[in-house]
Amino acid sequence: MLTNGDEYRIYKAHEDVPVEDKLLRSVRVTELSPDLEATLLLLSKDELKTNRLEALWRANFVDRQVRAALARFFSRDEDMVLVNHVLRLTKHLSADEVRSSIRRCKVNLEFPVTPDEMLASAAGRPRARRRRGRRPSSTNATHDVTVLDLVESGLLQPPVQLQCKYKGRDLVASIDADGAEEFGGTKHQSLSLAAGAARASVIGLRPKGRSPPTNGWTFWKYLSADGTMRPMDEARRAFVEGGRSMPRASSESGGRVG
Repeated sequence: MLTNGDEYRIYKAHEDVPVEDKLLRSVRVTELSPDLEATLLLLSKDELKTNRLEALWRANFVDRQVRAALARFFSRDEDMVLVNHVLRLTKHLSADEVRSSIRRCKVNLEFPVTPDEMLASAAGRPRARRRRGRRPSSTNATHDVTVLDLVESGLLQPPVQLQCKYKGRDLVASIDADGAEEFGGTKHQSLSLAAGAARASVIGLRPKGRSPPTNGWTFWKYLSADGTMRPMDEARRAFVEGGRSMPRASSESGGRVG
């Protein structure tokens, strides 16, 4: 806790997060903030014997992360996930029309719950199994790996071209620097979404405009240095194993792996 006698700031100083995310609450005595009394009570001797301060910080931290993640759906650079979702649920709309509508939307993300509700909610939330960029501790954790993990680790060096021969059609996608997959001029936030869109381009959409569910890690392949096509699942497994067995990709693939 830091204070100058008027302003009180409570931080979780040793949490491994950016400094701005360490802050739980800031109040000023002279401003008579509605949270003033409740905040100062958190610093009382009796309260410090409980886990309320820890649970309240965690609930605030989670809400801030969720708010930021939801807000990204409406950003100009990352709205295609939301656009694609709307397109799947609607008819007779183009992607440009949906994007224009999203631009007109005024979004105000609030989490109006009481501290007691936040504490109860936090008590039931499991902690994240791992932070982005950390390797899973077991080879059984390959399903936790994302394409962005591979990019950030250096195993993937975008742009990387992906290929698949499906029902006689040669399908091509690419991985960008942000870990997104592009197929048919549209960015997707996972290999599986891009694979589903690729299959739909051949066999059509399923009822309600949905793409066919597809495992993108086994659907997409890259061209390795030995001239063979290898599934992206090999890259994922190499990441889990520490990158030791990652086959290098041919320069003809449009990018480099490993």
